[in-house]
Amino acid sequence: RSSVAGHSGEVNAIVRTQLGGRPIILTGGYGDGGMRSWDMRRARPYGPPMTGEGRSIDAIACTEIDGRPVAVVSDSNGDFGYGSLQEWELTACTPIGPPFGTHDSSEAAEKDHSFLAVACTMLDGRPVAVTGDINGNVQLWDLQTRQPAGDQLRGKVDYIHEIACTVLDGQPVAVSVGGKPDTGESIVNIWDL
Repeated sequence: RSSVAGHSGEVNAIVRTQLGGRPIILTGGYGDGGMRSWDMRRARPYGPPMTGEGRSIDAIACTEIDGRPVAVVSDSNGDFGYGSLQEWELTACTPIGPPFGTHDSSEAAEKDHSFLAVACTMLDGRPVAVTGDINGNVQLWDLQTRQPAGDQLRGKVDYIHEIACTVLDGQPVAVSVGGKPDTGESIVNIWDL
């Protein structure tokens, strides 16, 4: 039907949400480190660009925190290096606090760490993010405290590049897709949350 342009480089991430009753698409760019919101009905920007500290937006997920529409964004330096999470208040297009989140605070992990996937869900009435990283780790984050919610989970993959949340047999789960570059395998894991 129509197209829009606004990033100065590739688009790495896309997610759909609702703002003010309008269907909105959020896109994240590689190279410009920016996130844009787009009004789907009018095919034009919805609010100003949102720019974080990284060079690359690797993943975006949406939820509500205390009734406010929020995007949880994974950004990195774009070279599979150190990355972080950032919450954005979508109505005001402003960051909520400083970036947060690393799976491991060791110096070695900070030099080779990037969240490649993020999804949001509710656990026990609290909004959480579930992240997958370049080292094959899955971590839950309490979005109200911005702290890890439980222990890090480790699968049998070298990296996790997609993650989604759902309910299976009445229990909340995350489903991740990861890879093993040495064998070319892609592996799907189901995680109890």
